[in-house]
Amino acid sequence: PCPVKVPSERYTIQFLGFCNGLLLFCTSGCIYLWNASTRCCRQLHQLNGLMKRSSYHLFGIASGLCFNESSNDYKAMIIDTNPSVEDRSLRVSSFVYVASLRRRIEWTDINFPYKLIRNQRTTLASGALVNGHLHWLVEEGSGNEIVIVYFDETTNQFHKFPMPETTPHEGGFATPFLRLIVLDGCICMCISGSNFRSNDILIMREYGVKESWTTLFRIQGIQGCFVPLFSSVSDDDILVSNAWEIEVYNCKNNSSKKIKLSPDRELLGGYPLVYEETLESVDWVQQD
Repeated sequence: PCPVKVPSERYTIQFLGFCNGLLLFCTSGCIYLWNASTRCCRQLHQLNGLMKRSSYHLFGIASGLCFNESSNDYKAMIIDTNPSVEDRSLRVSSFVYVASLRRRIEWTDINFPYKLIRNQRTTLASGALVNGHLHWLVEEGSGNEIVIVYFDETTNQFHKFPMPETTPHEGGFATPFLRLIVLDGCICMCISGSNFRSNDILIMREYGVKESWTTLFRIQGIQGCFVPLFSSVSDDDILVSNAWEIEVYNCKNNSSKKIKLSPDRELLGGYPLVYEETLESVDWVQQD
């Protein structure tokens, strides 16, 4: 076990990904792998030996943690499209760093022919882990078309993934807010209307089949970019969050009830994580 201390308010703890009950996070210029159930963690890498940026804060990046069954190994990855705060010419470039965790950690830079969406239309976060693959919303080509891509953990390559044919909102995918989440093992897309007064949840019932995209439900009557944390709490109630608060939303009468959090448990602009416990050790991780 290694205690993780945040030395000052200058640093934050940033969640980077989770897989099989293990969490990847960054703080104080270091990346860690943590088992929240056993309270054990291992330091993986220092950022100043990896990132092409001078800041210890990983804002504006995408990330993830996945498991490669063929090699019985975990892979951590960081996608950085703002590699240097000093060199403005590098802002249009993308750098993807991938590392296997059971071997001595050596981060590999691989090709990423897309752009992360860096405005209010989507949130940059850990990839949605479905069917063993990490998925992100990105922009492609000179027209900045919004597409879904997934990372093949066996080949270290990115591939396009079927998008929904249409959206319930006027204007299609050019809406203020898009986010990929996972519900009941299926990939879902959260789409907010232009006034943030309704949030449609689309689900792909059959993985990889474009025609299986369908609207699961709509969250309305409460303003904000709310996404579900669970598909259902009861027949009509759903636990939802807008990154600042958690509410129980009733689909039948479009009402909601806020869940009170203790002062030291308040959300500060981050979506809650639905965590599954594991007893897996992190002692096998090879440190750099």
